Amino acid sequence: MNENKDLNQIAFEKDKRLYYQYLGFLNTYDIFNKNIIDIQSFEILQEDISYEKFKNFKLDNHPPLGKRVEYFFEFYINNSKKYILLDKNIQIINNKITLGEFDFIIQDILTKEIFHIELVYKYYLYKQNEENEVLRYVGVNNHDILEERLNKLKLKQSHFYIMNIQNNILILMTYLL
Repeated sequence: MNENKDLNQIAFEKDKRLYYQYLGFLNTYDIFNKNIIDIQSFEILQEDISYEKFKNFKLDNHPPLGKRVEYFFEFYINNSKKYILLDKNIQIINNKITLGEFDFIIQDILTKEIFHIELVYKYYLYKQNEENEVLRYVGVNNHDILEERLNKLKLKQSHFYIMNIQNNILILMTYLL
């Protein structure tokens, strides 16, 4: 009987930790609030997600940070009063070659506006002694530099715009999260 209670307590604590991670995701500092290299970020609205509502959320195993945040974002959109999820993880294929992927396509319920959300959530170290704001953010292995990642995203996204217009798919706006 006591062993069963211990297992229930462990499960509760694990679920509560996941809930706190989700709240951390919702409250993550937006490094794009300075409009770094003309990229507009998606605003996470503060909608009340109680632990009671969250406890049905489940993760398989222990996904890496990026995948975990994808699950959190999908949960956020599915519980949003402002947006609906239209599709996710849409691969862009041309002549049997995968060119990339749209992470999330969502729609504003009120305005009917459609958004492509490119979800980027990584660990970056901040180097204060760097003059250029974008160059201050480097990955933990010093090879992943934020400026390179942003330029790559901008170049790929502009390519996706052209390709999608050719395929009669209209994405009204592109945002990064």
